Amino acid sequence: MSSNSDAYPTTSGSGCTTNFFRRVAPEQPLSQEETAYIAARLAVVQAAWEDWVGDASQLGYSSRQDALSNAAIIGIASGGGGLRAALFTAGATQALLGQNPSGKRTSFDGIDFSAFNVGSAGGTFTGITNRGVVQLGSFSRRQFSSSSDNSSALLEIDLLKPAGSDASAANNQKYYDSILSKAYAKGVTGLHPSLTDLWSSMLAYHFINGTTSDNFYTNDTSHGSSFLWSSLRNTSAFQNQKMAFPIMTLHTQTPTNGNELQAWSQRMVYEVTPYEMGSHDPRLNAMSATQYLGTHATGGKPDNDKCQTGFDEGSLIIGTSSSPFYNQNEADGNQPNVTGFGSDGSTTLNNLLAKLKSQLPSPSRRYDVGNWPNPFKNIGNYSDSTQDWLNLGGAQNFLPIEQLMVKARNVSVIIVLDSTGETTENKWPDGTAMQIAANRVNGTLSTNGTHQAFPPIPSGADFLNTGVSLRPTFFGCYPTLPPAYPLIIYIPNAPPVDGSAPATNPDTFKTSYSQEHQKVFLAQSAVSATSGFMPKSTEADPQFSLCFQCALVERSRIAVPNPASLSSLCNQCFDKYCYNPASPPSKSAIVGRKLVYVDPDLQNEGFLKQHGTQLGIGIAAAVAALIAIIAAFIFWRRRRNTGRRRRIPGPINKFQLDIYLLQGYSRGLDFFVHLKSAQDYATGAPPEVEAKCV
Repeated sequence: MSSNSDAYPTTSGSGCTTNFFRRVAPEQPLSQEETAYIAARLAVVQAAWEDWVGDASQLGYSSRQDALSNAAIIGIASGGGGLRAALFTAGATQALLGQNPSGKRTSFDGIDFSAFNVGSAGGTFTGITNRGVVQLGSFSRRQFSSSSDNSSALLEIDLLKPAGSDASAANNQKYYDSILSKAYAKGVTGLHPSLTDLWSSMLAYHFINGTTSDNFYTNDTSHGSSFLWSSLRNTSAFQNQKMAFPIMTLHTQTPTNGNELQAWSQRMVYEVTPYEMGSHDPRLNAMSATQYLGTHATGGKPDNDKCQTGFDEGSLIIGTSSSPFYNQNEADGNQPNVTGFGSDGSTTLNNLLAKLKSQLPSPSRRYDVGNWPNPFKNIGNYSDSTQDWLNLGGAQNFLPIEQLMVKARNVSVIIVLDSTGETTENKWPDGTAMQIAANRVNGTLSTNGTHQAFPPIPSGADFLNTGVSLRPTFFGCYPTLPPAYPLIIYIPNAPPVDGSAPATNPDTFKTSYSQEHQKVFLAQSAVSATSGFMPKSTEADPQFSLCFQCALVERSRIAVPNPASLSSLCNQCFDKYCYNPASPPSKSAIVGRKLVYVDPDLQNEGFLKQHGTQLGIGIAAAVAALIAIIAAFIFWRRRRNTGRRRRIPGPINKFQLDIYLLQGYSRGLDFFVHLKSAQDYATGAPPEVEAKCV
């Protein structure tokens, strides 16, 4: 990774014009670099895939099926939803990789053979990398256990007020000064930083390697600004193809005008890889070198034949992809939309914005988007092609599936992790994001022959009525041959199968998660991803891991002439998990789910509030019991010593001491302590102490 600390784009006078721009031909060929990477990646995973499939007897095949030994080209698509998306993506991915809280391997390992990994908005935070090889937002064992590992995301530290609720606190001011100074330095280069840049710096502190809880408020590190996306290709993990090919998405910001589906059909979605930025959308069909992002260009040529470098910070890319500030009601973008963060969060963001505006007034540019120099001016036929700047930002209800539908990528299985939920009361996915993806692919992209088609999915309210939003579903199981679309394994963020209180559906604008909440969230996400479902039951499906494997190898099975028949086990799996438009499932098969979010932290706090009086009585009772025991013991010792000094013959009068303490309440246990002494003290017998729980 770059060692360039807080530097901003510098001018390069030569050497960039020959590899700055690539026009994509109508047949949508990939770059030579991506093509070479995928070929090498498939070679790396092939042996492991063969070992994973084995003789396929576990899937019900009576004889070895050679076709199943051919590794499928798998892509993972992770959608947005703020920190909720980051945690769900992390928990689901780690469970499917076998990195579950218990540390035991699972039979879901096929996801480890993925060729592509695409993230949008919050889905970019967890890093676009398998097994945290490059820890851009990795979630390691610190979130899964009590480990003090500091190499992972710092979600317990608030994004907006890391040092506590008082914005004027010294450490909060250090934090604000740091991110503002970075924006000021960017502004003097001729760029136009906005609230998106401040957001990007906040994410860098929390997700990109280099920052820990120990150095959070110091200047000992660049706090993530030194990581350039193009420099990922210089790492050993990338050079040895130990990770899926990473792609992030950026989104043109345009008003919805009350029709989100229609608005999305018109927007341009850009992809950013370690090599290129651009789009396979036939309206653009062009790519520009990632290392030269930040360069203004016209007709594919850098202005003045000079390129910028250092603009492609990983934090800026994930910050722009997730930027939630676009205000469609503001024509000039002077007042970003910060209302989602509540009154306190809005005040903090508005104060930071006011300082940015006073230092860097920019009347010609928006403050509610990411302002990126346009490398595609006068290229293509779409709204951005006439602009000097791209207005980029987040993507509500967007799943980055279309990048995996590009025919040249030849993806046969797509695993979709959906943690969207902006259109539902309880923040669960409702199918809107899947329908947007399907409309874009089938309406804008595949009609030009550049993309595969989207498999059949439920439309409108049927996505909820069929119950597929509450459990894993396979789309595209029964194609005509050769398949016109990939098989999609859809895994939504969903309430726990067993009916326990859900902790994975908080608001998108939640800006911190306690360690306890992170552990609960990751555990529930892992269960959602790997439990499947049993009709009319709150039990997990013990066969789901095999059903998952059936889905991953299915396209390999039918890729050969005269394919073997589907095994009985896989056929049963497909009957349960495949969406069949002719015989759709019913939501009534999903039972016992709780939909209303329960914050684990408030749950514990609520217990203390509800039972504070009882707990106080219990503690007081315990203290009184201890005092009584000590008093009885002292009394007994004195009587015994007095009797010995007076040499009283024979036993003294017996007495009985019964002390009953108030019934108390402590952690759900009613208890009383019973001290009883019925012994002859002169014989030296101590009082009997009896404790009971009832």
